[in-house]
Amino acid sequence: MRSTNIILSTLVAILGLILIVNPETSLTVIVICCGVWIILSAANDILKIRKISDDRVFFWIIFSRCILSMIIGLLAIILPVQTAGAIVKTIFLILALYFAIKAITTIYVMIRLKAGPVTNKIFFFSLVESIAAVIIFTLLNGESVATMLIRIIGAVLLLGGIIFAVYNLKANPIENAD
Repeated sequence: MRSTNIILSTLVAILGLILIVNPETSLTVIVICCGVWIILSAANDILKIRKISDDRVFFWIIFSRCILSMIIGLLAIILPVQTAGAIVKTIFLILALYFAIKAITTIYVMIRLKAGPVTNKIFFFSLVESIAAVIIFTLLNGESVATMLIRIIGAVLLLGGIIFAVYNLKANPIENAD
């Protein structure tokens, strides 16, 4: 989990830097980076799913979300490249919907595991990430997004990615290292 979080936070920092340097053409890059992020996160969840709970309902909810995540992640990578960014607005809506579903299922997981031996700290970042992504993709959906707004979001992502990477490098892992 720790190495995946470091990789994801590094991707967020790189995305932030791209937004700061080239805000006009970075919307397609946002979609592609989010596709990579979604696929890595889903792969990590699939690898960790059996260690968390033996409950079959829990397993199928998380597994279904992971498969949906991988499909959406692949679409987010392939479609903007194939259509030269013409479909970015639609992809933003799909990504906002995906992250809303992910936030809801994460809340469900946190409630189910509240009484168990697994700490909810593992899922807290996922919940915050999902809620922030819904807000960001909803705001970025319009074509008239100001360059300054994109640069501000880039700066926040860069700073957040760096802080989270440093935190994961210094903090003790919540579970055994990968």
